[in-house]
Amino acid sequence: MIDEKFERLHDEDMRLNKRVGVLEETIQQLNALTLSVQKLAYNIEEMCKEQTSMREAQEKESARLKQLEDKDGEKWRKMWAYILPPVATLLVGILAGHFGF
Repeated sequence: MIDEKFERLHDEDMRLNKRVGVLEETIQQLNALTLSVQKLAYNIEEMCKEQTSMREAQEKESARLKQLEDKDGEKWRKMWAYILPPVATLLVGILAGHFGF
């Protein structure tokens, strides 16, 4: 009778040990998963910061490019402002001379 109880207790102890082993393995997997999620969250946060800084740099470059493009356009307008009046005066003078003014 005592042997039967001892054997039953031993079997119960084995089953409990097996359950505890499975639980420990599950906890280790959950810990590994938690660490992976933390690393993923950190990487995403860093990526967002990098994207923000890249966006700011791109906006600055766009502003500089627009400023440079406007500068060339301004030079052309100034050039035409210097060339057009004398040419127009010359044409008016030729027409006036042609019509006898």
